[in-house]
Amino acid sequence: MSWSKAERNSFTQESVLAENIVFRICSIHLITQSCSSYVFQNPTVPSSSLSFEPTRCIWLPQRHETKVLVDKYLTYTTYIHHIVHSPSLRALVDHVYDSLQNGTQAPMGPAIFLLALCADVTYSWTSRDEETGLFMNSEEANLQAMFWLKAALDLLDNAQRNGHASVECTQGLLLMSFVIFNLEGISARARSIISKAIVMSRELGLHRIDHPSNTMTSQAPRRTALEAEVGRRVWWYLAATDWMMARFPGPHEGTYYINPNQMAVRKPLNIDDENLTEGGDFVGLPIEEPTCMSYFLQRMRLAELSRTFSDRLGLYASSPDTTRYNCVLEIDEAIEKFIQEIPPFFTMEASELRKLLPTDRRRSIGLIVQRHIINLFVQGQRCKIHIPFFARGTVEPAYARSREVCLKTAQIILETEHELERENVTFVSTRLRLTAVLHSVFLASIALLLDLCLGTDAEVKAKSREQMAQAWRILDGAHGQCLPATRLQDLLRQVMKKNKIPLPVTTRETNSTSSMGSGPRDALPLTPSSTTNQGPSPATTSTDPPYFGSDWDNFDSGMDLDEIDWDSILLGLDAPLV
Repeated sequence: MSWSKAERNSFTQESVLAENIVFRICSIHLITQSCSSYVFQNPTVPSSSLSFEPTRCIWLPQRHETKVLVDKYLTYTTYIHHIVHSPSLRALVDHVYDSLQNGTQAPMGPAIFLLALCADVTYSWTSRDEETGLFMNSEEANLQAMFWLKAALDLLDNAQRNGHASVECTQGLLLMSFVIFNLEGISARARSIISKAIVMSRELGLHRIDHPSNTMTSQAPRRTALEAEVGRRVWWYLAATDWMMARFPGPHEGTYYINPNQMAVRKPLNIDDENLTEGGDFVGLPIEEPTCMSYFLQRMRLAELSRTFSDRLGLYASSPDTTRYNCVLEIDEAIEKFIQEIPPFFTMEASELRKLLPTDRRRSIGLIVQRHIINLFVQGQRCKIHIPFFARGTVEPAYARSREVCLKTAQIILETEHELERENVTFVSTRLRLTAVLHSVFLASIALLLDLCLGTDAEVKAKSREQMAQAWRILDGAHGQCLPATRLQDLLRQVMKKNKIPLPVTTRETNSTSSMGSGPRDALPLTPSSTTNQGPSPATTSTDPPYFGSDWDNFDSGMDLDEIDWDSILLGLDAPLV
């Protein structure tokens, strides 16, 4: 094994609470197999703080391997959270490795960011990426995700003891939160990461980048135009995540940290990274023009809508159903308006897209990914607010709108999934690791299940049964890939069993396990909020054929709709915010 290293040997008052850190470089194939997390410092290196006690060792891949991971991130992953400037990120890699090669300490913030990026990319690695030769197979890459996440958290802890704050560290926190959201949902650990990012961003002054007084005081950080624009991306992504989290059940529900009246930050420009250069004039394009920031800006709009709902719904926490339902209808109207105002390239029908030339940007990988996520997420949220009123909508005309919206959104969700499967992009095989996608399919399943149970027309029931089977197959395909996926399917199974509804059956092998279902969970134990009431473990399987059995043909719903625990169902919807 060959490696290079840079050791940290200073012992100052500021770092007395922090551990010594050694950075080393090793082939990515060997890092998790034979590299120790602790080493003994070289006794030949002079140091007033030299100790023969083990020193925490942070491993990094070789330079060329990290560049492969960065290429993967910029090609397939950044579309979901574009909080970077692509050329600057490539330069950051060389900055970190040049420091190590010169025998100096690696910069803390960039190192944390690269570790978080490694976790993000290996989590989403698929068999299509094997041509890079970086890993033997996708399973090896997926198993490394938790190693990188743990290393990033360890280095973050050390950085915080030193009072470190940097934009790169904040970016790393956001990437870590994305991975944890998809592994656990909105767990205590995920919320903690977001809160740390908010505190660090304020320390950096990101919440007041565009405050008028910045030009009149020496205390305000001096930023170039490019640094300020990246700072706006980081702050608004963080603010949007904070506001959207408030709409999901849990101890944080209805609350958010970032007050829009206590920030002075312009919204990021609708501009591609290649048009962001130091010393240049930055001119944003019209919102109708697709750029790498298009999805980001729509996510911000949706987050602002979510914040408004949180403020509005807080007044009706214990109000009568009629008052609550009027508020739901107001929210639904606002969501419908949001959908109508989404740029056309996000709402084009599949038939229209197929008519475009392959070189048309509207058919690019990035827009395919963004189009799918934004449509599923918005439709899922629209379905979610109406689900508790679905049953009443079948018998009470005043609530009929809820049944109509739920069935419409369920159909759109399944059609959108079907269309994506026809695309030749890597995201097809990784989308099920994004629990925002899974939660939308889960909500569609609940709506279809209710309609199937309440319907009386044989033809309608046959259609509902077919759609329900399609939704179940999607959930089953994600079973074991991440804990939220397993939890959602098990929750749906429990509802069906409790109400004596015939269960769908699958072809999964009894001994099948997901590459994300064994080693990674052992490496980073789950928080209590992410393990409560999970039901069977990811290895729980069935060997029956993939269809609904003949019991459905003679099924007459025995579901007690008044006994459905909607709070428990919706509490399971702690999806991450993409």
